[in-house]
Amino acid sequence: MTGVTKSIKLAGEGVFNSFAVDETGGVFIVTDHALYRFDADVSGAPSITWRVGYDRGTRLKPGMLSQGSGTSPTLLEPDLVAIADNAEHMNVEVYRRSTGALVCRVPVFEAGKSATENSIIAVGNSLVVENNFGYTGPTAVAQGKSTTPGVARVDVDEQSGTCTTVWTSAEISPTTVPKASLANGLVYVYSKPPRADGVDAWYFTAIDFHTGATVYRRLTGTGYLYNNHYAAVTIGPDGAGYIGTLGGLVRLADG
Repeated sequence: MTGVTKSIKLAGEGVFNSFAVDETGGVFIVTDHALYRFDADVSGAPSITWRVGYDRGTRLKPGMLSQGSGTSPTLLEPDLVAIADNAEHMNVEVYRRSTGALVCRVPVFEAGKSATENSIIAVGNSLVVENNFGYTGPTAVAQGKSTTPGVARVDVDEQSGTCTTVWTSAEISPTTVPKASLANGLVYVYSKPPRADGVDAWYFTAIDFHTGATVYRRLTGTGYLYNNHYAAVTIGPDGAGYIGTLGGLVRLADG
């Protein structure tokens, strides 16, 4: 270990999301133009193993930080990596980690009303993605307003090379980084249904991973300060749920 930093410049491309590293040393990064795999060369410098372009769309959608994928790469066993693109009808796309070959893609949510700025959940060969289309900041969901619905589960069949949408929930989760619990089979989001009375009510919401049905909602609070603004749902070792909001940290636990 020398402590010397080595880097590579991707001219004309921006990185707006996090990255993933697999057990073989592959580093997966999605820019606003393409998905990359990097490996270290003999000198220890990053080297492009493969690059795959995707449909980055024609505009910066409301709810996105860049004109490109809003997802960090998500790894699936044994040799798959998934992202969402920025097509006008957004797709979930799955590639082979080793070669960059496309395994499958499937559109989710509505054409012209689909975008995600949060990582996709992987549970076995299933992926869970939420719709963030319409969230341009806290004022976009103020005074009872909300964003475009959708949380969807996509299953990947590697052998047949197909992606299939199993269910789509109508829950509205403006900006959550969602989580799934393997222990109880629930997907947790932070939802905000629209209200005609102008009240901004935020809910810790559980969705059945198998069926897409909403199992429960629990009100965390009302008002501007209960907006999570891209914070993640976190499940503690004691089973309690935590969500960071503009006003502080919220904890929810069984009674």
